[in-house]
Amino acid sequence: HPDNGGDASIEGRLSKGVSEIFSNNCAFVALLQDGGVVTWGSSHSGGDSTLVSALLRKIGVCKVFGNLSAFAALTSEGSIVAWGDPLAGGDCGS
Repeated sequence: HPDNGGDASIEGRLSKGVSEIFSNNCAFVALLQDGGVVTWGSSHSGGDSTLVSALLRKIGVCKVFGNLSAFAALTSEGSIVAWGDPLAGGDCGS
């Protein structure tokens, strides 16, 4: 089911260049070799990174951490960018 990570619409963006995969209860994040990310699954749980994707692309992601309903990315600049459920840490003012 698309709300729980079963979304084939992003398949082409995952065909090469993926270095790591992270997941939580209902979403996934693929960390790409170029420092970008691809997210899918429940938007409430971090499967939609639209609000932070431009920032993540601009500064690059080194590592991703997830909990039940949110993700946080450690950037190449040493800052943190979070998305997902704000009540679960998905909003750190990024």
